[in-house]
Amino acid sequence: MSNLASAQAAAAVQDWPLVNTCLAELSLTTASPPEQSQILDLALQVLRAEDFQDGWAVTKILPALGEMAIEPLLMMLQDDSLEPEVQWLVGKVLGEFRSPLVATGLAQCLLQHPDSELAEIALRALIQIGNVAISQLTALLKTNKLAAVTALAQIRHSPAITPLLTVVNDPDPQVRYLAIEALSSFHDSQVPPLLIQKLTDVSAAVRRAAVIGLGLRADLHAELQLVTKLQPLLLDLNLGVRTATAIALGRFGDELAAQALFNCYQQPACPEALQRQIVRCLGWIDRPFALQYLQAIITTSSLAVIPEVIRSLGQSRELLAIKILTDYLQILPPDYPAQIKQEIACSLGNFPKTVAVEEVIKLLADSNEQVRWHAIYCLKQFDRTIVSDRLQQLRLSATTDPLLLAGVEQCLLAWKES
Repeated sequence: MSNLASAQAAAAVQDWPLVNTCLAELSLTTASPPEQSQILDLALQVLRAEDFQDGWAVTKILPALGEMAIEPLLMMLQDDSLEPEVQWLVGKVLGEFRSPLVATGLAQCLLQHPDSELAEIALRALIQIGNVAISQLTALLKTNKLAAVTALAQIRHSPAITPLLTVVNDPDPQVRYLAIEALSSFHDSQVPPLLIQKLTDVSAAVRRAAVIGLGLRADLHAELQLVTKLQPLLLDLNLGVRTATAIALGRFGDELAAQALFNCYQQPACPEALQRQIVRCLGWIDRPFALQYLQAIITTSSLAVIPEVIRSLGQSRELLAIKILTDYLQILPPDYPAQIKQEIACSLGNFPKTVAVEEVIKLLADSNEQVRWHAIYCLKQFDRTIVSDRLQQLRLSATTDPLLLAGVEQCLLAWKES
């Protein structure tokens, strides 16, 4: 018995796993048109059986049958008697057909069922089809704008630019947001001027999308004076817009951007969450002028922000960051919170140089045991010979403070045991 005959016999007794096994062994490229029609009928029977696992297996066969499968699949998609899981599988299969015929059928489905689960399935399939579906989605803008823009926004191909540009001033802020967010991913000359225009949109979501898009164009920030244009949004009423603006300026990374960030930090009404983000952005810039701003911040900030400053300095590649951290460590009173000292120890341990060894060794005399253990861990990151020699000198010196001597012994013992 041939595989096709075996599949038909299995279908007669509803043995769908066996049907799938038989179909998988068939060569669809050599099957005659009548045989392909029979294979299609069997595959559709498996789908209608409403077993997800069997249905999933047969979805691998259907795309190979070509256009003959499109019409029956579109009919199945709109069959209300089927379970949603089956319709989802049908939509998945249709999305694999890069065919205008499928795109047209799915767009029609969206028109007829705009507010249903079926519409969501059709929309996902159109997104999956991609470039081929753009003309159908463009036509759909007239009747189901939000759905069409949602799909176009996820098809990141240049033909989508033109239809998206037609809705950037739509009355619906969600439509404007989707369009602006999608257009931001294209390096097209029409986009940056549009994003600048949308910095004053009444919708915070649209303003934020425009800021994020401009932040991705560091290559244009000098030419378009983007720091000057973005700086006012550091004072936006919406915290999300302000945060996105700080991140964008951090991406630009020049002195003007760093100054704008620092000026915002100094504003009395600057929220703590935004302060922490500004600190991170200055750390990303990681140039002497930005580090100097961090130095000013660390001596005037609240305890809630200082750990963020220390971490940002600890990720720097500049030796100036070490000096800032060690200078700050020297002015800390003995009873300063242990968490801050631990953060400093960890940050100093990130530097490959040994210029911070002396300052970290001083932490071995701290009264807090956790601070001492952080210092020990930090010292392990430096040159072992240099640190060991210095610890031995302190161990043998008659002038070593007793508290420091105890910390040195603790460190040497920990190294011996590790």
